[in-house]
Amino acid sequence: MNRVAVIALGFAASALQADEIEWRPPFITTPPEVVERIIAVELPDAEPDFLQALNPASLAVADRARVEPALAAAAAGTRWQFLRQGYFFVDPVESRPGAPVFNRTITLRNKDAQPPGQKTPVTVNPLFIEESSRKILDFKHIENEFVDFRKQILLPHMLSTQGPRIAKADVNDDGIEDLYIGGAKDSPGCFFIHGKNGTFTKRKQACFEEDKASEDIGAAFFDADGDKDPDLYVVTGGNEFPKDSPELQDHLYLNDGNGNFTASLGQIPDMLTSGSCVKPGDIDNDGDLDLFVGGRLVPGSYPLAPRSYILENDGKGYFRDVTESYNRELLSPGMVTDAVWTDFNGDRQLDLIIVGEWMGIRVFLHSGDMLTEITDQCGTGNSTGWWNSILAGDFDGDGDEDYVAGNLGLNSQIRATSAEPATIYAKDFDNNGSFEGIMCFYIQGISYPFYAKDDLQDQLPFIGRKYPTYESYTRQTISDIFTPAELKNAMVLKASVFETSYIENKGNNQFELIPLPREAQFSPVYAIHSGDFNHDGNKDLILAGNFFGTRIRFGHYNATKGLFLAGNGKGHFNVVPYLESGFRIEGEVRDITEVRQPSGERLLIFVLNNDSVKLYKPAGNLSLKMLK
Repeated sequence: MNRVAVIALGFAASALQADEIEWRPPFITTPPEVVERIIAVELPDAEPDFLQALNPASLAVADRARVEPALAAAAAGTRWQFLRQGYFFVDPVESRPGAPVFNRTITLRNKDAQPPGQKTPVTVNPLFIEESSRKILDFKHIENEFVDFRKQILLPHMLSTQGPRIAKADVNDDGIEDLYIGGAKDSPGCFFIHGKNGTFTKRKQACFEEDKASEDIGAAFFDADGDKDPDLYVVTGGNEFPKDSPELQDHLYLNDGNGNFTASLGQIPDMLTSGSCVKPGDIDNDGDLDLFVGGRLVPGSYPLAPRSYILENDGKGYFRDVTESYNRELLSPGMVTDAVWTDFNGDRQLDLIIVGEWMGIRVFLHSGDMLTEITDQCGTGNSTGWWNSILAGDFDGDGDEDYVAGNLGLNSQIRATSAEPATIYAKDFDNNGSFEGIMCFYIQGISYPFYAKDDLQDQLPFIGRKYPTYESYTRQTISDIFTPAELKNAMVLKASVFETSYIENKGNNQFELIPLPREAQFSPVYAIHSGDFNHDGNKDLILAGNFFGTRIRFGHYNATKGLFLAGNGKGHFNVVPYLESGFRIEGEVRDITEVRQPSGERLLIFVLNNDSVKLYKPAGNLSLKMLK
């Protein structure tokens, strides 16, 4: 591998005491033998804007690189990739003019800077502007305090902060869509009536208050009992409760036609599962809506797959579990995060696509009275990842449904490919009745457990006896730590795709995964919404996400502020910068929906974990001025 390492330290130049900045191994996490040539940069008196003013005779500021407050330099034309550790790797283009001489120190001084040219104002018309949530929809999700790592020390991330989700429907037949937003443990879900003046008024429901001990994860309005008004199904879940806890039972609330709800009694099966999503669809073509309910996790036993369900509606709002009759694989298909009923082959029967953590994009074709899995034959067989969401839509204008699926992204310490996948080995390794999942990923061609010695021995005390020193634990693989007999019968799951992707329907039950632009890979994507927002006749995308419940080693995934991707109608999407889109959403977005105001105006609603909702509307003729 032929790479250049450019030192870029993440602190102010004024804080540097040395005469020159030297390369030292602690600043490069990749083993030094991989770094063949080094540029050290001396920056004794630089100010924040210094690099911007530097005459790029032999140096150029990296394209799109943030210099805070300074230092980065490389040959003009090199391609940069920003890494979280605070330095850059660049692929050299030595044949181009201006390439620097390697293995030397470059000194940058203020006196050598060229003054910038006069900045001229440029008018920008953002697509959306933020609205005050307090005036229109006053809701704040309050997450309960719970630390998942105390329950399972080796978890890669928390599982108790998955909500909230939002559902919409005209529940009182006034022609305006109303809202339900799920609550965390010990907080009831909230129902809002949409008024003629465009504001949402909270309407308390006794049944929601009675069920507040549960944690709401998914929700959907649909007519369950055939009385022509939308009822509400709420999926409960989270990681706070013991396995088979009554708080994990889902809820079906029946509407009286005026937006007043009561809890149904005995109309859905006992389902003590920590779930993720509910998707209505008429799978048996009898005119009523049936349900797919995804199972997210088994509390305390990550990464075991929980139960998922297909619930058949008798037309009067009574549901029975018919999962096994459609496909036994759907009983425990994995740690499901999202699903979509879709007719991808145009035969007027609902097919099913499900996604999840440590799962591929699993595709089930509706044939007769069965849902036959065609994942390995349809092009998604090598798609295992940490998928969070999926959305259907015809994005290339060919008349069939394509899909967009949100994934972990690429801005993480975890790297995975089909040749070098992330892997988790799960078993009760110490025979104490608890289930341990040990995650590994590749570093320079070798797969290592990603845990520090202290973390692993906290869960498995024998590690401290087997490896009394940190040095003895260094470079130990999973096969070094455990014998073949100890690894026997362990569950092994792999993930090889972390890109958020567009899934093109090629016809004839074939699909192609195409990664979305790199800006879509900066953070995990949990929320996806589509529509024609720039009025060019093509479907665009809005992506949002972020996740804070990570291990300390990973840090917060918080690099996405709400991404707008303009579609060209042929399955390609172009990034629209934040200044032009108008989005600037801080926090963990879990869902997006769109409603029409009584005025006809569109309103986008972003719901966030442990935060207030964020509202955006089309900007109209608003103009902003910026300096360029």
